[in-house]
Amino acid sequence: MELSPSELVAEIERGHPQAEAVFLTQMRKPVFSMLYVRTRSIADADDLAQETLVTALSKIRQGKVLEPEKIRSFVRGIAR
Repeated sequence: MELSPSELVAEIERGHPQAEAVFLTQMRKPVFSMLYVRTRSIADADDLAQETLVTALSKIRQGKVLEPEKIRSFVRGIAR
């Protein structure tokens, strides 16, 4: 499934599980890496990445992403 960030957000908002899977696949590694640099702990970075992605998905589902084309920045902001 090849979608632009805006299309991906729209598909998640519509409740498509495939779009959620794509989102998680695309965002997992960058979020984990950012958090690992900060925590220097694989376990902590893994836990925080999971919490970040669950929060991001929840906000997307609720339509709280105001600039879908900037979804990566939105997720990084949650991770901080």
